[in-house]
Amino acid sequence: GYLTVSGDTHIRDKVKNMISGAKERMYLSMNAEYVALFEKELAKAIKENKKAVILTDRPLEHLEALTYLTEDKKTQIGVITDSAYVLTGEFGRGEASACLYTGQPNFVRVFKDSMRNEIKLIQLLKGEK
Repeated sequence: GYLTVSGDTHIRDKVKNMISGAKERMYLSMNAEYVALFEKELAKAIKENKKAVILTDRPLEHLEALTYLTEDKKTQIGVITDSAYVLTGEFGRGEASACLYTGQPNFVRVFKDSMRNEIKLIQLLKGEK
């Protein structure tokens, strides 16, 4: 099924839980300001040898994650963990923020393909850091 996660506090908690619960890998797409909110969980996951790939608007100095620089995502965020779960939507608008969370395989595949294509485009146009 699909769940709607509403409000910044609930969305932040869901992202933290997704990162902490990831077994092998995680992909995050969001501006650097939002990545900083999850730095502790990301650093712990990376230390546990989990792969972290981040698409963001500025270099990340404190994380040993594979980072692709992209345009500012504004309030848009996306998270994939273990190619099994996706959270996507808006963040940073207080109680007006809302994200879709699902483990539905077709949606996960489509979202993963979209993120993979964005990474390929970044590699072609800007390079990798």
